[in-house]
Amino acid sequence: MKIEISDQLFIEVPDRLAKIYNAFEPLTTSYVKKYLRPGDTFLDIGANIGYFSTLASQWVGEAGHVFAVEASPEVIPILHGNTATLGNVSIINFAVGNRRGTTDFFMTEDYVNSGVSMTPFAQNTRKITVPIETLDHWYFELEPQSRRVDFLKCDVQGDEVAVLSGAKEMIESSKDLKMVIEWAPTWMRAAGYDPENFPEFIASLGFKEIVIIDDWLQRAMTVSEMRSEFSRDTSTKRFCNIFASK
Repeated sequence: MKIEISDQLFIEVPDRLAKIYNAFEPLTTSYVKKYLRPGDTFLDIGANIGYFSTLASQWVGEAGHVFAVEASPEVIPILHGNTATLGNVSIINFAVGNRRGTTDFFMTEDYVNSGVSMTPFAQNTRKITVPIETLDHWYFELEPQSRRVDFLKCDVQGDEVAVLSGAKEMIESSKDLKMVIEWAPTWMRAAGYDPENFPEFIASLGFKEIVIIDDWLQRAMTVSEMRSEFSRDTSTKRFCNIFASK
């Protein structure tokens, strides 16, 4: 079904996801809109069906560009359909991590939980093999004409540390980079990473401003406040996004 995500801007959404995307991460969306400028390059890692890529296409305008990166072969046709008329969007079909080659990829029925690592809440998972690249190799070798990323969005179901580890040179060369990236402790642990010091890892890459965007409570907060939220989470399903800027 089609849903309107902005004024006269529609995307095709599988029926089972319609409720999610009718009000998807509104606070995070407002941060992306606030900091994304006309002419910017937006890099969407884990683009899924194209919610953020489609919005970003509108916000960066004809002078800007969107690179929508998605590994799932089941989601790619939907992503293509949602961006087919957008001349400033390029779709890239591979997983992103800290190495190059191929990797296991776990497909889930709900689309949103598919990823390189099996998510803790997925049901009826199917394993396939997909290509995997580092952002450093993509940035410097495969897509050298971009040579500037202004805004990075990353949501890869727990493997965010691997994505950033394979993007250190790109991040260093992008002097005014801004980023929205998911911080989901249960998913990160399932992927084999310690989530506790994830904000400090982000800071070590040169990001000076770090703000927690909590779409559950609809407010921004500090890292320490979010850690308190995580400590009270008996469901183990709590997550947030981190906004970081250099």
